[in-house]
Amino acid sequence: MPGFTYQIDKSDRMTIYHHGRAIKLLKAKDALKLHDRLITVPEDEQQRMMAAATGNYKRGNEKL
Repeated sequence: MPGFTYQIDKSDRMTIYHHGRAIKLLKAKDALKLHDRLITVPEDEQQRMMAAATGNYKRGNEKL
């Protein structure tokens, strides 16, 4: 199971979850921008991008 997952609601807001727990809510503009980028990259890159968006880094030196 991947560490980070996300869900987009009717208002185009994105909730990012880490191991099933909601940790970040992105407003519509930022959410749609991130979603457009997420759907074009492999899953390992998606995980890194969501970690960067939430501030939850494994080593603390990842950059987007």
